[in-house]
Amino acid sequence: MDAEEDRPTGYRLPLFKRIVTPGIGNPCFAGLAQASPTIVNLAEQQSKLIARHLTGEYELPDVAEMAATIARDEAKHLGQYYSAPRHTIQLDFARYVRDLHREIEAGRKRAAAVR
Repeated sequence: MDAEEDRPTGYRLPLFKRIVTPGIGNPCFAGLAQASPTIVNLAEQQSKLIARHLTGEYELPDVAEMAATIARDEAKHLGQYYSAPRHTIQLDFARYVRDLHREIEAGRKRAAAVR
């Protein structure tokens, strides 16, 4: 059985980039992940996407793309941890921040294309 099949599902928070519920867009959540160094650093990085989203500088992808990204992100971030409820929201902070910054840039381009 692979790690994805035996990972508990009851504790998952299927949020795009650990911030947005697909199809809703608002409200945005910050800090709903377990990372080192601290939750403050995580929330600060997430606030960059949230602020751009609220000001219109960032456009979310469509729901299907968000769902696919959530699945890829979970596999990427959770694959290195053993299957336990406490690890359903675990992430590698440095990897997450790099991914988040790439997504902010992609969302900036989507927003510019809509204008």
